[in-house]
Amino acid sequence: MTAADVISQARELDPAFTDKRHPRRVAVNYLSRLQRRLVAEWAKLEETQEVEVFVVDFPLADFSAGIFLEDAESASLPLKITAVHRPLDIYYQGRELPGDMDLIRWGDRNRRRHEHAAWIREDTMFFTGIESNWSDVSSVEFTYTPTPEDITALEDELVLPDTAEEVVVSWLAAFFARRSNTDELARARREYLADAQDAEALWLDEIRRREGATVSRTRSVW
Repeated sequence: MTAADVISQARELDPAFTDKRHPRRVAVNYLSRLQRRLVAEWAKLEETQEVEVFVVDFPLADFSAGIFLEDAESASLPLKITAVHRPLDIYYQGRELPGDMDLIRWGDRNRRRHEHAAWIREDTMFFTGIESNWSDVSSVEFTYTPTPEDITALEDELVLPDTAEEVVVSWLAAFFARRSNTDELARARREYLADAQDAEALWLDEIRRREGATVSRTRSVW
């Protein structure tokens, strides 16, 4: 679904939702903010969707300096991360299958120095212990849900699945309703808000049911 599709469907819900009252630029900017929030909710429940992998190859150029989590498409800029998925995958030399590796809190870095673990500080990933403890490691894979790029044009595709279409349209309609005068609206403003809240609750519940009631991995949402 594109931004244009969502805006068109939202405008159909009330005669007051005109381009004059709610310009396209305003609608597009709201969709950017909405998508970021909904992707964060999605990532909490469905860990295999909309993810990317950052690979750390060993040995590091400077073990004590760690590795900067750099966006490959934007030189010198850090990754834009919405959710971190634990555990990390650690690959050992001579082994095909990876093992699990903890991503720990900064405060635990010295307590876990004899284990293979990592922590993140200011967009840089560091590893426990000393470099010689990692001589048998070939790489570490860090899986995360990236923060969606801003929507800048009507033709831009949303990264959300099609199942979220009703949610996005309903929230955009509720946003339009908040910006409209009460006497212009065909329905009460609170009804649009209730529709949006209900649509989001149903969408998230559908994901929970599909994924199962218990989520096995711990995630940090930034």
